[in-house]
Order: sequence, then structure tokens, then C-alpha cells
Amino acid sequence: MANQLVYGALAGGLDERAAQGLHRHRFYDWADYLLFYLDALDRLKIASNNLESALERYLTRVPALSDDKRRTALAWLQRPPAPLAGPPPVFVAAMPKSASTYLCNILNTLVGGAVNTPHSQNDRSGTALDLLSTMRALSVPGVVHSHLPADARTVAVMTLLAIRPIVLVRNIHDAIVSYADHLAGRVYPGSRPSAMTREARLESALARVAPFYVDFFATWWLYRQHADIELVHFDELVARPEDTVAACCKWLGLAVERPRIAAAVAANDPRGRSRQGQHATRFNVGVNGRGRSQLSGDQIARVRLLYGEFPDVDFSMVDPEWRTRR
Repeated sequence: MANQLVYGALAGGLDERAAQGLHRHRFYDWADYLLFYLDALDRLKIASNNLESALERYLTRVPALSDDKRRTALAWLQRPPAPLAGPPPVFVAAMPKSASTYLCNILNTLVGGAVNTPHSQNDRSGTALDLLSTMRALSVPGVVHSHLPADARTVAVMTLLAIRPIVLVRNIHDAIVSYADHLAGRVYPGSRPSAMTREARLESALARVAPFYVDFFATWWLYRQHADIELVHFDELVARPEDTVAACCKWLGLAVERPRIAAAVAANDPRGRSRQGQHATRFNVGVNGRGRSQLSGDQIARVRLLYGEFPDVDFSMVDPEWRTRR
């Protein structure tokens, strides 16, 4: 998509021969493409970091750059965010595999603008914070789709921009199983999780995301003790999407009539989409109880062991059976 946007932006301003050359060399094998790329990024004024991620991937494949190209690329990647002219965008912080893409798309249908993310597509976990990318994403109207925990950097940015966060959580064990399924379709340079057995992917998911899920929920739970957030559970979103979105709009101070909410929910309903459309919403199976049925008692115990780092946090919202087993 990034290459298509760049090519489309540039082709209109090039003569036929130059356009043909750009098209022929757009897949990373032409060093001068970097300059075309940066020119297109500047013309498009796109705030999403998807194009930054594509540029990073390009830089891993291109031969050694001349000093002028290197400085040009560096200057563009380090450009400061534009000041926010209007109200801040809707900020969603969500556990991965909690139907966050679905919620963000519905909200964006209602508020307009763009769905941006503070995360790089080149980050394998998709959860790391890049301060500059975060500030850029928060400087554009629309919805910021994030997986950011409530650590000091996230809270500092929210405070500076008067952000009222919507926080989306899910049963932690169900989310781990869903993440393991998600891994099967991921491809990274030199890495192919689909080659692993499903049991191995479950172990990989436990190692990769269980600590993050615990940190995510615990930091937001603690943050809620002294600041307001709209805390949304996956179960509520899936069972009653219109009511959930209406509550989010009320929390944000948005006067949105129920017919508009119903239309936005219907427009983003994955059940009425093709397989490709369902993939775009990141919906997998979307049912409860898979963690309890597919993770062993030992695996669940390993997740709960991490709760001990946060003795003041009640994890029952993301692990209903935890309190009864304490």
C-alpha cells in the first residue's frame, strides 16, 4: 500500500518516461527511488507511520547511500510533528487481539479523519513506543490505535495533549490463544512462525505476550486509581457493540445519535465481510473460553505467576477465575 501511494502521488507529476522508470524500479532495487519516495511523502502530507515503516524496510535493502540521500532520509524521519490545531484524536489503548481494530474502525467512521498508530510495522511485537511517532499520530484528527501500557511516557504524552483514553481489555488467556493463531499468518525477515507446530506457537505466544499483557492491564488498572479512563471489555464490545460505542462517545463528549452508531457498527461488522475484509478487521474467532480449554494448567499458572509483581492490582477483570484460586 505504501508503494502504491507513493507511485500514485509521483506519477501524476512525471513525464511518461520517468513514470515508467519509477514503476519499473519501485521495488527497492533502485537507489534513486529513495528521493522519489521522500518527495511523495512530503507531497502527500500523510501522518501515518506506515510510510515511515516502509522507508525503514527500504533502507535495509538499498546499497550504501550517498551522503545527500542519507541526510535527506534522516531529516525526514526526524521531522517534528505538526502542532494539533483542533481537539485531540480519540486515543484507544488495547490489549493485542482484543478486537481493537474493530472498535477503532467504528469510532473512526463516526469521527472521521484517519486511524493512526504510534507503533512501527517493523516492530515484531507491535507494542513498542516511539515517542516521535506517538506525537505525530496524536497530532492528527481521527483515532489513534495503540497497544501502549500506562507507563510514564504514555501518561506524560496524554497529560500534555489532554487525552481521555479508551482502554480495551480481554480475558488474558483467551487473548494469548488468539495471539498464537495470529502468529501463524505473520511473516518477518528470516522468520516464519507458520512453520512451528500449534503447540510451539502457544509457547511462543506465552513467552512473547504474557508479560506484556500483565504489564498492560496492571499499569492501566493502577492509572485508573487517580485518573479517569473508559475501560471497555472485549466481551461487552462483541455482545453489545452499539451500547459499547455509545458509552465511548458519551465518555468522549461526542453527541452522536444512535442511528449513526448503528450504521457505523453495521458498516464494520466482520460477519458481513469477505475473508479479506475479516482479516482487515483483525477478527479471528472472537469467542470466550479458548484459553481455559486450550492452555494447560501449568501454562495458566505461569501467566498468573507474573501477577505477583503487582500485589495491589485486581486481575479478575482479565482472569475471572484468578480470585477464586488465590
